[in-house]
Amino acid sequence: SSLRATLQHPAEVDAVAYLPDGKTLITACRDGRIRLWDLSAVSPPVRAEFAGHPDGTRRLVVASAELLVGTSDGSSVLNWDLRSGALVAKWDVQGGAGTSAALTP
Repeated sequence: SSLRATLQHPAEVDAVAYLPDGKTLITACRDGRIRLWDLSAVSPPVRAEFAGHPDGTRRLVVASAELLVGTSDGSSVLNWDLRSGALVAKWDVQGGAGTSAALTP
């Protein structure tokens, strides 16, 4: 049997990522919020919620258990501290919108 749960959002979800612990799913919603869901529960609650990219977060990459990277249809890359939800860095990328995000080991 497989587990199934509905993670309620007030708008479309544009990006998802898992934390390395395998118990936390991160979603970026068009309402401008990033949510961390506790997947260890039968009905997963939102463990944390914070402001996403001002232009809408379209891509997410987990850099570590503490750091999240996000891009938008705009020209900047943002880093958030996953423990506090605080924005810790912003880079403006010249040449237009970023279309993807990736990390290398």
